[in-house]
Amino acid sequence: MGGSIAVVVADKDYEASVGADSTLTGSALSISAINRKIDAGPDFSFGSLDDLDAFADSLADLATGKLLGNSNYYVEAIGGAGGSGVAVQGSFGVMVFSDKLTAAVGNNTTVNVGTGAASLSSSADFVAKALSGALSASTSSAAVGVSATVIVSEGETVSRLGQNARITSAGSFSNTASAKQDIRSYAASASAASSAGVSGVAGVITSENTVEALMQRGARVTISGAGAVSLGATNDFDVFALAAGVGVGGTAGIGAAATVVVVNNTTRAALGDGTSTANRAEINASGPISITAVATEDGDLFSVAGAAGGTAGVGAGAGIYVFNTTTEALIGDYAKV
Repeated sequence: MGGSIAVVVADKDYEASVGADSTLTGSALSISAINRKIDAGPDFSFGSLDDLDAFADSLADLATGKLLGNSNYYVEAIGGAGGSGVAVQGSFGVMVFSDKLTAAVGNNTTVNVGTGAASLSSSADFVAKALSGALSASTSSAAVGVSATVIVSEGETVSRLGQNARITSAGSFSNTASAKQDIRSYAASASAASSAGVSGVAGVITSENTVEALMQRGARVTISGAGAVSLGATNDFDVFALAAGVGVGGTAGIGAAATVVVVNNTTRAALGDGTSTANRAEINASGPISITAVATEDGDLFSVAGAAGGTAGVGAGAGIYVFNTTTEALIGDYAKV
């Protein structure tokens, strides 16, 4: 009997900001918070059952190092069990990240850059990779292999002009927040036995990522000349998930695989609600004004199950994709544009 468990939890704050009740005067202002992507390139090409066999061989041959290469977040759990009796192996990789990235001008702060540019930006771009593999074999009885990867993403990327903050003079103003998630999950299990070989595999990914570009209640921007004002939020979600289970037995073989992806992302660019004209969000500009929110989701899910047995072979696979996203570009109550 064998077991392998790997867990990664990340809960970090990144912030670039000007504090509350400050006064700034200069020729330009740029505030940026950035979380950069780390990626060693392609980790595995899946195009056929031959590739799946190669992937299983890689699991068996793995000794040290990261099979999937470097990334911002990485978890790997691989194990094997064998014997003349019942052989059982379970491998589980779990990853949870709830990092927060913020670029902000604090409440009640005043900024004057004349005809220069004023900009706020927060940008998160990351790769998360999870791998679990279970191999089990028995020469005289049953072999059971169970493998699962679980990834939970709950990050926030925010660019914010705070309550009652004022850009009293600027040649242009931009407030942008962007996030790119590249999530890759691999779960595989193979079992072989003289009587029964049973493999069960699951890959579960949930994303509740929030991206917001905000002008809060009472915030005001005044542009000198014909300069542009832009508020923009973009949220890109890309997922690849593979669950593969193979069971081989002299009497019976059972293989089952399931992949589940749930996306509850929020993307918002907004002038906040006021309670009256006295505390409304306001943009005073003779040039172009844009408020945009864009979200994209792209997913490739593979659930592969194989089974062979002298009497019976049963294989079942399922892939489930659930979307419940919110994408908004808003001008709030009492706001003036």
